[in-house]
Amino acid sequence: MKRQFAGLAAAAAVAVALSLPATTHAQNGEWEFWTSFTTPEESAGVLRMAFDSQDNMYLTRSGPSRLYKSVDAIDQLFAGEQPTFETLFTDEDAVNGMMGLAVDSDDNVYAVADGDGTEGQEAVVAKFDADGDLVTDFGDNGLLAGGLDVRLVGAALTSDEATLIVHGTAGLLYSVDAATGAELVEEVDTEAGGVTRDIAVRPVDGGDDELYLNRSGRLYRVTGGSATDISGYDQVEALTPGLDEGDPGWAIRYSVSYFAADDVIIFSNIDSGVHVYDPVEDEIVQTITEFGTGTPLNEATGVTALHAVEDPDDGTLYDLLFVSQNGTALAVYRKALEVSVPDWDVLH
Repeated sequence: MKRQFAGLAAAAAVAVALSLPATTHAQNGEWEFWTSFTTPEESAGVLRMAFDSQDNMYLTRSGPSRLYKSVDAIDQLFAGEQPTFETLFTDEDAVNGMMGLAVDSDDNVYAVADGDGTEGQEAVVAKFDADGDLVTDFGDNGLLAGGLDVRLVGAALTSDEATLIVHGTAGLLYSVDAATGAELVEEVDTEAGGVTRDIAVRPVDGGDDELYLNRSGRLYRVTGGSATDISGYDQVEALTPGLDEGDPGWAIRYSVSYFAADDVIIFSNIDSGVHVYDPVEDEIVQTITEFGTGTPLNEATGVTALHAVEDPDDGTLYDLLFVSQNGTALAVYRKALEVSVPDWDVLH
């Protein structure tokens, strides 16, 4: 079952552009625990998760770096089954794992693997097409090497999808031509420190995208630049003042994700769970602390959400939130959509 509403994430953006009523987190309610599953057997630590427009699920893991794909994960979850995955890519040299993952509207997948800065263990940016094959027109046959002195952790596409923004461990922001992967360009130092682990882009009218960083489990916003001027991102603002930064250790792979359907930022904190942040109201609107009933959510890392998935049994539409706990188990939270969803065909 592929959802009938595959274009709804894009439809939400179109609705904003057309000044149609926006859906908010409050209107859609809160996430509630639904189910959980284990990750691929050889995957010792899931770091990032993402979906394409066909609901194919992608997972990355810690070293050696691996990228997995499941074409049936959503169907299997609704059927009460364990999702199955295939391995798309392995980089034995990038020992610190794939910590950056992004998917564009053509279902191309961008994965960033981090090395340890020594000879033969360089960081790399890889691009795959919808079939899971390396895009040979990108970089060197699908791979863009970062170099010995480059450490890479997070990746996100600008709103025009022309540029892949990659964040380094030491606060450095890089840009990559998403079409050609011509080179990794150092743009600006966000001064976010060596504990920044992930980056997300929130599109803003006019292309002045906002960047959100997860620094040891606390959220930071970076502004001043745009989709066409990455070098302008030099204004860093610490958010969520009531939330302490957690363990800054290298083993902790905090994550951050933008969920367009609710216009919220979702991020993990190893000590306090998963937080849903409303950038308009400047407040955390939900905190998730349980991995199922009565079981604490410990060491949350990867987070991502999927909009408007249809239950094949009764037709109910759900938003789904995926959270990686301790790397080897994933919790799935859901909420039923309680507002009408525009017919995607009408918007074309």
